[in-house]
Amino acid sequence: MKTKSAGFTLIELMIVVAIIGILAAVAIPQYRDYTLRAESSNSLAAIRPIQLAISEYAARNNDLPPALADLASYGVEDGVNNASGNVSSITVGTDGVLVVTFAASAPADLAGLTYTITPTVNATTGAVSFAASESASGGVALKYVPKM
Repeated sequence: MKTKSAGFTLIELMIVVAIIGILAAVAIPQYRDYTLRAESSNSLAAIRPIQLAISEYAARNNDLPPALADLASYGVEDGVNNASGNVSSITVGTDGVLVVTFAASAPADLAGLTYTITPTVNATTGAVSFAASESASGGVALKYVPKM
């Protein structure tokens, strides 16, 4: 009488190891992208007070602020003072355009890079909307730019 062996064959174990390897090869880059997008999105916390000031200015004046000095009465005086976490500076340009720069302490793929947030005023309602995009040079890759 033949006895049936219990357990897995070498081929079956090799197939399982190959499947795990393929899954790891796909999952690790996706996880890395996910963590970088999350880190980039965390920068929005530093930007929100400035966005609020721009929105208030637009509500009162029906236009975007032409310069940073126009936001002084709303508590925004210097973009560097508004930095926090991995954001080293937030500069406010003409028409309320924000340029966010990541600090050297940010993850390597974000460190020292920038992205731009551009406000627009709806002529009918007066509401301000913001759109984030990659900066022209030295910018964060588009896939890491936070969604507004």
